[in-house]
Amino acid sequence: MDDLILNMLINWKTVGSSISKLNEEQSLEAMNYEMLTKRRKIVVERLHMRYSGLKAKRERGELMRACNT
Repeated sequence: MDDLILNMLINWKTVGSSISKLNEEQSLEAMNYEMLTKRRKIVVERLHMRYSGLKAKRERGELMRACNT
């Protein structure tokens, strides 16, 4: 587990100030860790929003590159 993730999940304030630094893999890891530990709904929801946004952006880029070939 990345120290950035562990430090970020300390409280809601640190989640809010650090979540934008996470990449897709880190946000999924943080979400899974939160589900195994504290299971705070608002934190899981926010992490899922970050993860799904990054995943959609990546997938959209892949689709657009495939259309241009």
